[in-house]
Amino acid sequence: MTKTTAKEEPRFTKAQLLRGRGWSSREREQLAALLKDEESYTVQQAKRLNQTFTNRRVE
Repeated sequence: MTKTTAKEEPRFTKAQLLRGRGWSSREREQLAALLKDEESYTVQQAKRLNQTFTNRRVE
């Protein structure tokens, strides 16, 4: 019987994500405001937060 395990995505701190090269300067500024210092995030979570912020409706 083959045992399969769910592979978890790596999690990063705010500082680690902001140092990453995969962000534009605008995305980096938005993430600096959106992410909390004491939490860790996957890259996918950070992208989703940034996308939600970008697509929000301004009233």
